Amino acid sequence: MGCGTNDFAEIGGVFYLTVYGIQLVSTENIAPAPGMRYGGRLAILPGQSGAEEFSILRL
Repeated sequence: MGCGTNDFAEIGGVFYLTVYGIQLVSTENIAPAPGMRYGGRLAILPGQSGAEEFSILRL
């Protein structure tokens, strides 16, 4: 099962991976880690390239 454009939903400015029920957030609070999963959330460090974000999302 992959993530397509219809697998994302924006609710109140927060993105959700609807297929998996995971909230996707962008936050500097996880630095120096480029990405982190916790409690049904996937946090990504802002300012990364598209390739870097993709590598985190596919984990």
